[in-house]
Amino acid sequence: MKIEISDPYVTCPVFETKQFRLRQVQLEDAEDLLGCYSDPEASLLFNSDNCRSDFRLNTLKDMQDIIGAWLGEYEKRAYIRFSVVDKLAGTTAGTIEFFCRRGVDGDEQSTGVLRLDLASRYETEENLCELISLAGERFREWFEFSGMVTKAVPQAERRIRVLRQEGYHRLELNGNFGYTDYYLKRSN
Repeated sequence: MKIEISDPYVTCPVFETKQFRLRQVQLEDAEDLLGCYSDPEASLLFNSDNCRSDFRLNTLKDMQDIIGAWLGEYEKRAYIRFSVVDKLAGTTAGTIEFFCRRGVDGDEQSTGVLRLDLASRYETEENLCELISLAGERFREWFEFSGMVTKAVPQAERRIRVLRQEGYHRLELNGNFGYTDYYLKRSN
């Protein structure tokens, strides 16, 4: 059965897990997100490959500017930055960025690229499993991709364990994808 794919750049999807709601980032998230992006432990795990910033932010204005840039990229159809909202606390715990790219693993199929930035107190195996599983299962309703890739630096031991449990394998450097510390899962 073919899945009907909607255009996420016309209507940004909202996703729910047991603990989290993922929805498009908003300027109103800036104060909560500053807690994530000024967190020194969390910043060690951020993926800023191919970005103009390392996302280590210290002021509300800087956070608002970054959110404005993310919303601008959405308008250009470059990627979607979702806020990860803790449903119980009613606060934003971090963000997930998602877009598709061709040629990641030496082929011409489209691969989903997942960036996951969480405040360090949310960096638990349970939370990571919930969010990574959601992306693998539900993003396919909105994006067309044959696999998903995400970064996990060596010190991100919890992420690496979860990724391996979810069926990801370490992606070796190749001429098509020159970044380190990525894990790939091909769709069945």
